[in-house]
Amino acid sequence: VKKIFNNSFFKILPNPANKGGVGVAVNQAGTYTIHIFDNNSKLVHVQEVTVNAKGEVVQIVFPTCMVKGTYYIRLIDKKTKKQYVDKLIVQ
Repeated sequence: VKKIFNNSFFKILPNPANKGGVGVAVNQAGTYTIHIFDNNSKLVHVQEVTVNAKGEVVQIVFPTCMVKGTYYIRLIDKKTKKQYVDKLIVQ
């Protein structure tokens, strides 16, 4: 069984975050779709990003509907369709 959280494929910087946004450092170049879900599994944000180099940090600006709480970020590799999930705390 693979670990779902605290994955090694991407890191959320900083975590816990403020209500402005976060950076996501991805360990592999490629094109990704980022989904952010609230604690009730409701999709609150979708963004497509292109990572040009290993470890590059891409910025995600949160929508105004995001308030303090627990969220989940799902990163989907557009080429391989692999999905990676990690928990995000917004303060």
